[in-house]
Amino acid sequence: MEEKVLKQKFDDLYNNEILPKIEPFETERLKLYDKWKFGNTCSKIFIVLLIGGSFLVSYVKLPVWLLIVWFATIVVLCIFACDSTVTSKKFKGKLKTKLLAKILSVFGDFNVFTGSSLITLGEIKKYGLFPYAVSKTDDDNIAGFYNGMSLYLTETSLSHRVRKSSVIDFRGLIVKTVLNKNYEGMTVLSRKGNSYSRKRGLERVTLEDPEFNNLYEVFSDNQVEARYILTPSFMQRLKNIEDVFQAEDIHCVIKDKYITLFIENNEDFFEVGDIGDTLYDKGKFCQTYNELVSIFNLIHYFKLDKKLGL
Repeated sequence: MEEKVLKQKFDDLYNNEILPKIEPFETERLKLYDKWKFGNTCSKIFIVLLIGGSFLVSYVKLPVWLLIVWFATIVVLCIFACDSTVTSKKFKGKLKTKLLAKILSVFGDFNVFTGSSLITLGEIKKYGLFPYAVSKTDDDNIAGFYNGMSLYLTETSLSHRVRKSSVIDFRGLIVKTVLNKNYEGMTVLSRKGNSYSRKRGLERVTLEDPEFNNLYEVFSDNQVEARYILTPSFMQRLKNIEDVFQAEDIHCVIKDKYITLFIENNEDFFEVGDIGDTLYDKGKFCQTYNELVSIFNLIHYFKLDKKLGL
């Protein structure tokens, strides 16, 4: 579908289906706004008291009663701040569930859901990516069909613990889609310098593009098919993805009939609104629409809507 036609379809959908549904959400937002704003103020005071108080205590001997008051105040502020965060997260989740599905209908048949994703931590670790990760937390999930091809997206984070601290191994978007033919073997592409644990049987693949070789490492158990699919055109599209998503890092796994992309970016995806701003701002919906256009363009980058001829 041409870009102009697609944009017109989105504009019509916004005016006819999204805009009429905004009013009850805007009413709810206004009811929650004062509570949310108070919680935000509490969080700022909490940070000031925590840092300032800790610094003061280390240099000045304060009376016990003052320490008790300081500690109690911090606890109360923390409770209000956390409650505000939870309220905001629930509201944004409700907006995504109800309104994001409408925007997705411009592109195809998709469902939005929360909870555990279809891509497990065990599956990811089998690829050799993020070998230290022991925990996986999923946020928003999207599953459906675009141009007759199944497509799955999830916002997730992977982490492990070092002593008492949590270390993030990956935070961003996972995109998984189907090739039109089974891919014999497994090929893994990762940025150089990452903690990639090479699986047994995978050998390094050196490609034609020296710039690409300087940025990425490629390992495969089938050199012929790896070179067939990782053409200069493919590699250029992969470079373009980093610009489209403003990605901090990117990884790619080709196995069986699937291509799975791991796009690292700390920003939230698909935000259509929050408690702090009016929902009648079309710009937020346009931003989400543009994010989705970028994602669906991945299919065209990799020519997944055509037969690969492997």
